[in-house]
Amino acid sequence: MIITLRSLFACVAALSLSQQTNAANPSAVELPMGLGGSVTWTSDYVLRGVSQTFNQPALQADVHIHPADHWIVGAWASTLHTLRGTRSTELDVYLSHKWIMSQDLSLDIAATHYAYLNDPRSASYDYDELALSAYWADTMYARIAWSPNADLYWYPVYAYHNQSTITVEAGYHRPLPHGFHFQIGGGIYVPLAQDTGKYAYGSAGFSRRFGSIRAEVNYFYVQSREHRVFNAGPAGGPWTATVSWGF
Repeated sequence: MIITLRSLFACVAALSLSQQTNAANPSAVELPMGLGGSVTWTSDYVLRGVSQTFNQPALQADVHIHPADHWIVGAWASTLHTLRGTRSTELDVYLSHKWIMSQDLSLDIAATHYAYLNDPRSASYDYDELALSAYWADTMYARIAWSPNADLYWYPVYAYHNQSTITVEAGYHRPLPHGFHFQIGGGIYVPLAQDTGKYAYGSAGFSRRFGSIRAEVNYFYVQSREHRVFNAGPAGGPWTATVSWGF
């Protein structure tokens, strides 16, 4: 709903709470050692229900390595339109560690730095995030993420610097006949020191894998009045199509 930031590991990509599908959110399956990644085209880059490209397409790429068992380090990038008529790039660098608690349950903790290159906005949007995720049998997913230094904007005027925020997400993934998959999820975004700007979002859709290529279609919802408080971008989608090649 992980699009961002964000290779397409099975559980996170299937839940699609955001289309920032970086490897800071690995699935509950055992990860191989070595180099991996993905290249993705999406008709709209949606993060927490908000379009990061003013409802225009985006190209995204991830590259990561597994330097030791259960560790991942990598980088994820996407083209952006943070303001209408502008072009810039998001570059996220992440480190994560996974614990396998049982045959069905695994936990993951990830630290990510989000950077916005050539950002046309008057102040930096760069921020850091620490996230804890839980996965159950490649079917259910929950995540809580905390940022200590997010910049919140009351567009077009700079508003609050180095704000703490919490994001809570959960989702469900179900295999269907003929190789299709159904995914649904939702979340809430909370600026902790503000009385406004909290909003809910969600998505639902279908996906299918063709060898190393994954295709999906999702419908996105966002609480429109509240999401506009600290976001200049419009609501995502509502319909998006995404094609990703993984290696």
